[in-house]
Amino acid sequence: MTGTYALRHVEQRLCDDDSTSELNVHLEEHGGRIFVRGQASSDDRRERILGIVREMCPDREVIDELTATDATLSTGPDHAEEIR
Repeated sequence: MTGTYALRHVEQRLCDDDSTSELNVHLEEHGGRIFVRGQASSDDRRERILGIVREMCPDREVIDELTATDATLSTGPDHAEEIR
């Protein structure tokens, strides 16, 4: 499965699938590779997203460029802000 229309179909499945339900995931194809970009709500969902993309695009290399937001939300700020 390749082409812009096919990739939008995969993105739609990621939105509709109860195990992922992710709206902030976008796919792009460059040089025969599928780049998966955006944010997943957890590492578990990230793995499910990548699994669905690999399942639906078995003839393409899948490049993971996702960020898991639960990992970034659990860390504190890197510095204090001064309010004047």
